[in-house]
Amino acid sequence: MNDSLTYIEALKVIKNTEYSSKKSIFIASSANLETLFHFIKANVAKSHDIKLDIESNQFGTLRQYIVSSENKTNDILILFPWDLIGSLNWRLGVKVVDVAHIKEIKETLSLIHKKKFKNIIYFSCPLPPGFLNPFQRETLENELSSNINLIGAKNISNVFCLNNFVNTGNPFDNTKLDRIAKEIINFTDNRKESKKILVTDLDETLWRGILGEDGIEKISADQDQNSFPHFIYQSYLKSLKDRGILLAICSKNDFDLVEEALQSKSFILNMDDFVNVKASYERKSEAIKKISKELNLGLEHFIFIDDNPVEIHEVENALPNVRCFSFKKDLNYLNETFLVLENLFQSSEITQEDKKRTEMYKASTLKVSHKNHEDMDISDYLKSLNMQIIIHDRSESNYDRAIQLINKTNQFNINGIRRDQKEILNIIKNGGKLITAELSDINGSHGEIISFLINDNNLVESFVMSCRVFQREIELFFLDYVIQNISQSIELNFKNTKRNKPVQIFLERLNVKDTDEQITICAETINPFKDSINKIFKDNI
Repeated sequence: MNDSLTYIEALKVIKNTEYSSKKSIFIASSANLETLFHFIKANVAKSHDIKLDIESNQFGTLRQYIVSSENKTNDILILFPWDLIGSLNWRLGVKVVDVAHIKEIKETLSLIHKKKFKNIIYFSCPLPPGFLNPFQRETLENELSSNINLIGAKNISNVFCLNNFVNTGNPFDNTKLDRIAKEIINFTDNRKESKKILVTDLDETLWRGILGEDGIEKISADQDQNSFPHFIYQSYLKSLKDRGILLAICSKNDFDLVEEALQSKSFILNMDDFVNVKASYERKSEAIKKISKELNLGLEHFIFIDDNPVEIHEVENALPNVRCFSFKKDLNYLNETFLVLENLFQSSEITQEDKKRTEMYKASTLKVSHKNHEDMDISDYLKSLNMQIIIHDRSESNYDRAIQLINKTNQFNINGIRRDQKEILNIIKNGGKLITAELSDINGSHGEIISFLINDNNLVESFVMSCRVFQREIELFFLDYVIQNISQSIELNFKNTKRNKPVQIFLERLNVKDTDEQITICAETINPFKDSINKIFKDNI
């Protein structure tokens, strides 16, 4: 369906809209843009209910405006090839043009650059004849394009009409005026959406691997094939920091491990590159709000990047002003993400203040908080993941992954006790069971993510879960399964450890006191969560 406005329709929109507010902008150009202004006003009226007043310089006085006028934040500068090289103006007739005119391009753009225009739009138009050979034309076209890009201008092409330009001074095809207006509005709106800080996740985002499970030695972000996307990502973040963009961390990890990893590994980024670090087990939206408050930066200036779709959804749902992006290891996808981010982090130069911005903002100390997560219903989203959980009894065979999980998992681990194969098989031999849970969802298989060892007295010796699937309510589903199918009442051999804060939070949520004694889990413990379990895991029940 084509929703483009005709000129008559644009005039009707301007006349009939009930405006909620007024706004004025200044558009500077060497062309006659009066007709285009009506389309801009109509589109702003349709999308924002704003009555737009557009002022402009007099026809043919662009050079004087650039030299003498003081640029304002919302001014829009519109450029054509003839504004950069005067002899390219069709209205002046055909003149000889050669590569010596490249100097004229650079002089004009240097003047524009000094004026610090924020909103610059360049229209690529066909160049008049007059070149000595086709190669000179191509060279000059490339110079125009590359130099325009250097000052952060929006480049719009395929809209020129020579008849209109020669006869009226309006350089545009009338059938494309609505498209041009929309592109100008979208560009200037995005420029207003200036982002100042990028908050990044760590595991499988800033680096390859899971810090809490793999350990510092096995995380990587180098030029090895498997780590290369993380190497590229870190180098991109470093370039942003060098341009004055603030970097922060929001990760479900232990702060001391994060600090040690960033200081001990030979990464492109280290602890000093981040203005704020939140490493805890609270909801990421809460951590981002704290960063916002501590830095005194509005959430509208934040970008958040994470590889986990559940975390992305939680932040988007809780903080709609924060722009969220998913980290994927596909380099083509990563490049597309970078291109979008470039539009949100635009600048025309790097100042000394930009280079020192991180140090200026950085708090005197980096803190970590362990606020218990607050109830927030994301069950609709979790249901949409179509999670499928398969329970396996690994008591007799195929128990390697189960044993590996027990001996590598730190964060969701009820006691932190490492057990070798002989000990585990001995517990099974005496009447115990080794149970695992395998997870798949709309994104594919996550493999076995829970390992659960229970002895013949219904004492749970080990209960661990991969940190990759935190915050999905899987631990609730699994315990409900255990109560219904293995034992109506179990005791957890629970101990506080330095690393198992997620388990402590989970037990507090179950209204189980944080002690070093054996903890009883039964149907009454799980019943308050049955509705949520049934909703999210309906297909498994």
